[in-house]
Amino acid sequence: RAAVAIFFMVSALYTAIPIGIIGNAFSKVWEQRKKLTLLQSLRERIECAGSCPDDICALLIDIDEDYDEYLPIKSLVDGFQILRISVSDQLAQEVLDLYDVTGQGATIDFHQLVTDLFPQHRFFGLHS
Repeated sequence: RAAVAIFFMVSALYTAIPIGIIGNAFSKVWEQRKKLTLLQSLRERIECAGSCPDDICALLIDIDEDYDEYLPIKSLVDGFQILRISVSDQLAQEVLDLYDVTGQGATIDFHQLVTDLFPQHRFFGLHS
Protein backbone atom coordinates (compact mmCIF):
# COMPACT_ATOMS: atom_id res chain seq x y z
CA ARG A 1 0.00 0.00 0.00
CA ALA A 2 2.83 2.38 0.77
CA ALA A 3 4.32 1.77 -2.68
CA VAL A 4 0.98 2.54 -4.33
CA ALA A 5 0.65 5.73 -2.29
CA ILE A 6 4.17 6.82 -3.27
CA PHE A 7 3.50 5.95 -6.92
CA PHE A 8 0.26 7.96 -6.78
CA MET A 9 2.06 11.02 -5.35
CA VAL A 10 4.89 10.83 -7.88
CA SER A 11 2.49 10.48 -10.81
CA ALA A 12 0.52 13.50 -9.56
CA LEU A 13 3.75 15.54 -9.50
CA TYR A 14 4.65 14.49 -13.04
CA THR A 15 1.20 15.57 -14.18
CA ALA A 16 1.54 18.94 -12.48
CA ILE A 17 4.87 19.82 -14.14
CA PRO A 18 3.49 20.16 -17.72
CA ILE A 19 0.51 22.12 -16.43
CA GLY A 20 2.92 24.52 -14.71
CA ILE A 21 4.94 24.92 -17.91
CA ILE A 22 1.84 25.66 -19.96
CA GLY A 23 0.57 28.05 -17.31
CA ASN A 24 3.89 29.92 -17.30
CA ALA A 25 3.90 30.23 -21.10
CA PHE A 26 0.31 31.49 -21.04
CA SER A 27 1.22 34.08 -18.39
CA LYS A 28 4.08 35.43 -20.51
CA VAL A 29 1.88 35.75 -23.60
CA TRP A 30 -0.91 37.33 -21.55
CA GLU A 31 1.50 39.95 -20.22
CA GLN A 32 2.52 40.83 -23.78
CA ARG A 33 -0.97 40.68 -25.30
CA LYS A 34 -1.15 44.45 -25.91
CA LYS A 35 2.13 44.47 -27.78
CA LEU A 36 1.25 41.34 -29.76
CA THR A 37 -2.16 42.65 -30.82
CA LEU A 38 -0.61 46.00 -31.80
CA LEU A 39 2.01 44.27 -33.94
CA GLN A 40 -0.62 42.06 -35.57
CA SER A 41 -2.75 45.09 -36.36
CA LEU A 42 0.23 46.86 -37.95
CA ARG A 43 1.16 43.73 -39.94
CA GLU A 44 -2.38 43.47 -41.30
CA ARG A 45 -2.41 47.13 -42.31
CA ILE A 46 0.97 46.78 -44.02
CA GLU A 47 -0.21 43.70 -45.94
CA CYS A 48 -3.49 45.38 -46.93
CA ALA A 49 -1.52 48.30 -48.34
CA GLY A 50 0.51 45.86 -50.46
CA SER A 51 3.81 46.62 -48.73
CA CYS A 52 6.41 44.10 -47.68
CA PRO A 53 8.96 44.10 -44.84
CA ASP A 54 11.71 45.41 -47.11
CA ASP A 55 9.52 48.35 -48.15
CA ILE A 56 9.01 49.31 -44.52
CA CYS A 57 12.69 48.97 -43.69
CA ALA A 58 13.80 50.96 -46.76
CA LEU A 59 11.30 53.70 -46.01
CA LEU A 60 12.35 54.02 -42.39
CA ILE A 61 16.03 54.13 -43.35
CA ASP A 62 15.26 56.83 -45.94
CA ILE A 63 13.38 59.06 -43.52
CA ASP A 64 15.95 58.60 -40.73
CA GLU A 65 17.88 61.82 -41.29
CA ASP A 66 20.70 61.21 -38.82
CA TYR A 67 20.99 57.42 -39.40
CA ASP A 68 20.67 56.54 -35.72
CA GLU A 69 17.62 54.24 -36.22
CA TYR A 70 15.46 56.46 -34.03
CA LEU A 71 12.53 58.41 -35.43
CA PRO A 72 10.13 61.00 -34.16
CA ILE A 73 6.64 59.50 -34.13
CA LYS A 74 5.45 62.09 -36.67
CA SER A 75 8.07 60.86 -39.14
CA LEU A 76 6.90 57.29 -38.65
CA VAL A 77 3.25 58.23 -39.27
CA ASP A 78 4.26 60.30 -42.32
CA GLY A 79 6.25 57.34 -43.62
CA PHE A 80 3.29 55.02 -43.24
CA GLN A 81 1.15 57.55 -45.13
CA ILE A 82 3.68 57.55 -47.98
CA LEU A 83 3.14 53.79 -48.32
CA ARG A 84 -0.66 54.29 -47.99
CA ILE A 85 -0.76 52.45 -44.67
CA SER A 86 -3.55 53.88 -42.56
CA VAL A 87 -2.46 54.48 -38.98
CA SER A 88 -4.81 56.17 -36.56
CA ASP A 89 -3.58 58.61 -33.93
CA GLN A 90 -4.44 56.04 -31.26
CA LEU A 91 -2.41 53.31 -32.99
CA ALA A 92 0.52 55.70 -33.43
CA GLN A 93 0.35 56.57 -29.73
CA GLU A 94 0.36 52.87 -28.80
CA VAL A 95 3.44 52.31 -30.98
CA LEU A 96 5.11 55.26 -29.31
CA ASP A 97 4.23 53.96 -25.84
CA LEU A 98 5.82 50.59 -26.61
CA TYR A 99 8.91 51.73 -28.52
CA ASP A 100 9.68 55.08 -26.89
CA VAL A 101 13.43 55.53 -26.58
CA THR A 102 13.65 58.75 -24.63
CA GLY A 103 10.86 58.12 -22.16
CA GLN A 104 9.51 61.53 -23.09
CA GLY A 105 7.12 60.32 -25.77
CA ALA A 106 9.01 61.71 -28.71
CA THR A 107 11.22 59.14 -30.42
CA ILE A 108 10.89 55.46 -31.31
CA ASP A 109 13.48 52.78 -32.03
CA PHE A 110 12.42 51.71 -35.51
CA HIS A 111 14.97 48.89 -35.68
CA GLN A 112 13.24 47.19 -32.76
CA LEU A 113 9.84 47.91 -34.28
CA VAL A 114 10.61 46.29 -37.66
CA THR A 115 12.31 43.27 -36.09
CA ASP A 116 9.29 42.79 -33.81
CA LEU A 117 6.88 43.27 -36.73
CA PHE A 118 8.68 40.74 -38.92
CA PRO A 119 10.70 38.41 -36.66
CA GLN A 120 11.32 35.82 -39.40
CA HIS A 121 12.56 38.38 -41.93
CA ARG A 122 16.22 39.24 -42.31
CA PHE A 123 16.79 42.97 -42.79
CA PHE A 124 19.80 44.28 -44.63
CA GLY A 125 20.85 47.86 -44.14
CA LEU A 126 20.08 48.07 -40.44
CA HIS A 127 23.14 48.71 -38.31
CA SER A 128 22.23 46.69 -35.23
